[in-house]
Amino acid sequence: SVSGFISRDKIVINVPVCTGRHQDDESSTPSLSMLNLTGSIVICRAKSGATILDRRPAPIRRGASSNSHLAELNSSGEAPPIHALMLYPDTYVSTSKRSSNNLVEYDYAFDVSEETILD
Repeated sequence: SVSGFISRDKIVINVPVCTGRHQDDESSTPSLSMLNLTGSIVICRAKSGATILDRRPAPIRRGASSNSHLAELNSSGEAPPIHALMLYPDTYVSTSKRSSNNLVEYDYAFDVSEETILD
């Protein structure tokens, strides 16, 4: 199972235990692989370079989205929630500006257990 939370500025995902198993008995060389890992990932608004508030929002194209809350967020001048920035980046920052500035940053740490077998 996975746990975590989403706030306006951060997404945190905790993976207490993740187990994957693959067994191939039909191959000429039967194999068995098993992966066990634990860890977490944090995604947040980029802090390096210009902030989203320093960038002018890209104009919303008519018919680009049926979500009226996106138009309201874009026109308010406030930094959008992190999940909206990830789902609808074109609504907030044009592609040309996005290539030179990161919108989000992430950090992760995963531990692979000693019981892991890769064939």
